[in-house]
Amino acid sequence: MKPRLIPSAIPVLALLAAGCGPPEVGYLWSEPTAGGAGGNAAVSCAGTCAKLPPWGWERDHVLLWTGAKADAPPCPANASTPYLTGYADLIASGGCDACTCNDPACVLPGGLIASSSSCAGSPPNPMYSSVDAPPAWDGACTSTGNLAVKDAASMQIAAPTVTACTPITAAVAAKFDPPFWGKYVLTCQGIAYGRCEDSGSSCVPAPDVGFRLCIERSGMPAEQESDACPDGFPERHRIYESFTDQRSCTPCACDSPTGSECAALVSTYTDASCTTPIGSLAVSHEPGCFDDVTGMGVASMAATWISNTPGKCKPTGGDIVGEIVSVPSSLFCCQPLQ
Repeated sequence: MKPRLIPSAIPVLALLAAGCGPPEVGYLWSEPTAGGAGGNAAVSCAGTCAKLPPWGWERDHVLLWTGAKADAPPCPANASTPYLTGYADLIASGGCDACTCNDPACVLPGGLIASSSSCAGSPPNPMYSSVDAPPAWDGACTSTGNLAVKDAASMQIAAPTVTACTPITAAVAAKFDPPFWGKYVLTCQGIAYGRCEDSGSSCVPAPDVGFRLCIERSGMPAEQESDACPDGFPERHRIYESFTDQRSCTPCACDSPTGSECAALVSTYTDASCTTPIGSLAVSHEPGCFDDVTGMGVASMAATWISNTPGKCKPTGGDIVGEIVSVPSSLFCCQPLQ
């Protein structure tokens, strides 16, 4: 429960015991007396007269100071009881590591398929024989195993491919700096005796140097329209008691390569040393086919690049997700510093 000060009746009883008549003390709570003679300086407000808060706000005014915690003063003499303390202006810096991707690469066709029919596909039920290129083939002459003539009426050549990119950097939250509060908030309570001529105002402690006169929103503050500061207390000061850092970084990934131009010339030969050609075919985005008009078996194949431009991959990820969740303590609306 938040502490609240209650005016004591002791000063009134002391005045009565001393023989001071009811009129002087009565001015603390009675209506003003007509004419100057009825006024008594002893019962004038000893602090300052401030407008009463509207419904939904605490009735007791407080004094509020904010700044660096190391510079926080003690509560002033006229409001010497500490009330709430908290923090404001959370400062958080840093971010995620930048994501990067390795470069893609053009890959030569993975081999060929020899068919017993021509590329036009006239004979029914053709026979096929697959020949795989060596792993990481650089196009050098490689043996096909000397496919029989019946298996090599035509040759289907696979298209070059482009490798996918992989992230070089894995994004982590290592670049986050520990959050900290930029301001410390101190509030103090006190009692000022006396009367105010305006029935819509109350006598409250006058702000000391560096302190603001404030009113507090009742209950746990929520971000809603009813939290707008009322007239006479335009400065809004929401204070917090703690925070939880829930920030993290999305993992790095890579988009598909763009700007890729991979084209190769694939040649087949009747001998194992790639000296007696059967035919050649240029392939790029789609596989191709050419007929073996020599009637000879396919004994070897080789390839050379026509275009070896693999393009680039755009990195994705490395974005901050989540946030720093602050736990609110209270909401004060204040008069500007005097």
